[in-house]
Amino acid sequence: MPSVLTGVKVALFLVSVLFRYSTSLLPLPHVINPILELPNEYQSNFVDITQKYGYYAEEHTVTTEDGYLLTLHRLRNTTCQWLSRPALLMHGLLLSSDTWLDSGPRDGLPYLFADTCYDLWLGNFRGNYLGRQHVRLNPDTDVEFWDFSYDDMGLYDLPAIIDYVLQETGDQKLNYIGYSQGGGTFAIMCSERPEYRLKVSSFVGLAPAITMKYTRSLVYRYFAGTLARFWKETKTLGIYEVLYKGSLIQRGTEAICGAPGKIHKLCLGALSFIDDYDPGSIEPDTVRSMYTHLPAGTSVKNFVKYSQAMEQGTFQKFDYGKSRNLIVYGNETAPFYDLSYLDMPSLLVTGKSDNIVDIRDVTLVHKQLKKSHLFVVKNEKWNHFDVPYSSFTPELVFPAVHRHLQRHGTQ
Repeated sequence: MPSVLTGVKVALFLVSVLFRYSTSLLPLPHVINPILELPNEYQSNFVDITQKYGYYAEEHTVTTEDGYLLTLHRLRNTTCQWLSRPALLMHGLLLSSDTWLDSGPRDGLPYLFADTCYDLWLGNFRGNYLGRQHVRLNPDTDVEFWDFSYDDMGLYDLPAIIDYVLQETGDQKLNYIGYSQGGGTFAIMCSERPEYRLKVSSFVGLAPAITMKYTRSLVYRYFAGTLARFWKETKTLGIYEVLYKGSLIQRGTEAICGAPGKIHKLCLGALSFIDDYDPGSIEPDTVRSMYTHLPAGTSVKNFVKYSQAMEQGTFQKFDYGKSRNLIVYGNETAPFYDLSYLDMPSLLVTGKSDNIVDIRDVTLVHKQLKKSHLFVVKNEKWNHFDVPYSSFTPELVFPAVHRHLQRHGTQ
């Protein structure tokens, strides 16, 4: 056993070098992108990309109660004479608001919302490259910056973003659409700060990561579980941030997957190691775009929290262990979140081949909610990555979401 632990520590040390210093040591995209002739839009920001297609976009900054600075985008179709109640769209783990643009103006959810005259806002959670700033903490030197999990995103990030959107629009309520982590954090917010549920007309959970007891992705389970098991060692080695934009993993995949030809099939195959494979669902141009900012980064502690969710199969706060739980919570057991506060009209969207947020988990949550409708995508191969990236979204998912918002989004 000691030799095994030593080997793991050595491996973690090597990983720390790659994660922490690859930005300066390996500027791959700057060297290789000109050779591959990647389209300029792959390196552009949210506002530039959407304006290229004739949409109106804005960039805002939201400050949370605990000092994190989060980028918030707004998107509208310039041809709309009126706008529906504001809608807030939140991303999943290791993603960002840029993620939603990767599948282009024909298939991307933001464009579909904008084309149906929604006043759409797209937020970012702390820890990704658009949420990597703080009013006083430096993410590169202050380890306190990374002392968060998605518990804190639900407690602080979402309330701050919701308040900002309502203040800017003058509305009293908005509609909330959360993908994966964006769904789980919304349920946390409703439980911890139930007054905010009164600011939401309806909830759409796209493969919402509320409970994860039945997660089938072995790679995801193993990676999160390894970080959880050796969390003490990662802190000793100074590893607090993982899988961020600019890391060796992100830069390497960006360079490889941006290559012309059929290399995109290899990159899609890499995703199938984590999730199931849905043939023909994700277009080659989408693959080339997505890897320019995937993965987008988060904290090690966040992955530890996901490991706990999968191992325990429950929906509760971060488990520090009995002794620390007594100090933090006043109880040896981490408190459970109360799903009864998620009582607004809800649409839970799931797929039969989702290996990360299994349909059984989504169904269990659906049965606990008072005003919930379960929508199973009519594609046997629909998986977790299909939600932000699939070319089938306009036909298979958006109509159901639009109907739900039309029916409940003005209440």
